[in-house]
Amino acid sequence: MINPAPLRSGDLILVISPSYSPEVSDLESGIQTLIRQGYRVERGPNLEKTWGRFAGTDQERLEDLQWAINHPSARIILCSRGGYGLSRISEQLNFTKFAQNPKWVVGFSDVTFLHCMLQARGFAAIHGPMAIHYGQLAQIPACLAQNGFLAGRLPIRYELQAEFPFDLTINGQISGGNLSLLAHYDCRLPEGFFKDKLVFIEETGEAYHKIDRMLSQLFKSGVFSSAKAFILGQFTDCLDSGFPISLAEMIREKAGDSVPIFSGIPAGHGKPSFPLVLGMTTEIKRQGKQWWLKQDELKVPIF
Repeated sequence: MINPAPLRSGDLILVISPSYSPEVSDLESGIQTLIRQGYRVERGPNLEKTWGRFAGTDQERLEDLQWAINHPSARIILCSRGGYGLSRISEQLNFTKFAQNPKWVVGFSDVTFLHCMLQARGFAAIHGPMAIHYGQLAQIPACLAQNGFLAGRLPIRYELQAEFPFDLTINGQISGGNLSLLAHYDCRLPEGFFKDKLVFIEETGEAYHKIDRMLSQLFKSGVFSSAKAFILGQFTDCLDSGFPISLAEMIREKAGDSVPIFSGIPAGHGKPSFPLVLGMTTEIKRQGKQWWLKQDELKVPIF
């Protein structure tokens, strides 16, 4: 899996809106924060257009996303927000020029579509804070953690809760994202996409019975059947509504007793929503009585 280059002061960040349109004040606050942090920011040509709730028509959003993918010198494609809309344009994208100049693609929620497409082509991506979050007080810790990782200064390290007892160290690439998007996208995923992977899932605003139904779909279709482990992120505003088993138990009854399941990773739709590198080799290890997830810091090239 290819990790794009680390980010340096003065590097160019492209901000685009491939799904829903952001609040202009939130977007502007986030962009100005990035500029104060020492980065150059270029806005997608159609960034502030609207078409209903979308950030422009399908064609306008596609043009901005393809422009960013093709850009010859930018280091990051930073989505402004999630929502819905990438699935309407993702199949028309061309990644030929991206392979010549790989960039970090950063976002979550609807951006899960794009992350999966990149990983299928051998490129890591970041499930992490988006442009609007850089101007939000509650997201400052997550944005600082993301900046530190992207600059090659900090590893990603989170304490986890082991949902079922076992004793081993796990290594593997981590993949996944928003559960609803994965369930919708499962028929387009390459065969064996999650084979031997650490599957990360998060969700927002879905009742437990709907989560159980999506998990059943993904296991019965074979998408999740050969995963090495499961990691539960933030399940924000997901009500159990009297559902008799936990999220981890839903996975346990479908995956079997031999597949490790963890929870507690602070990534998803919560505040703050910390970064996680999808496609990057990841270690889960017990130290004393605690379990930890670690992704090594980026290696800064020596010139």
